[in-house]
Amino acid sequence: MWNTWGKVFEQAGEKTGRSFLVTDHWTEWLQNAGFTGRINTSTVKLPIGGWPLQQRQKEVGLFNCLSLEQGLDGFASYICTQVLGWQPDELTVLLARVRAALKDQACHACYDL
Repeated sequence: MWNTWGKVFEQAGEKTGRSFLVTDHWTEWLQNAGFTGRINTSTVKLPIGGWPLQQRQKEVGLFNCLSLEQGLDGFASYICTQVLGWQPDELTVLLARVRAALKDQACHACYDL
């Protein structure tokens, strides 16, 4: 499900000429902005849900999950219907699948930040 969710935003970015994959471009953008020194990057895994064993990561994952769930409609409504031309019922199905994935404790979802 998470691959589908990501592809929706990737397709919308391609269609509008504006990428949602901003972390892929940070170093390039900093260099283009004139930063000439060494640019250090590191990736942090941000969990989605309460699956992590470490208490701090579990709390982060639960808050992240809540934030995603609360913002789903706002994230996807315009992009799916106006940019990608979906029908409202197609969006409803996608959002139901994403909400189900958010609640699936067997899925150890995370994204890189």
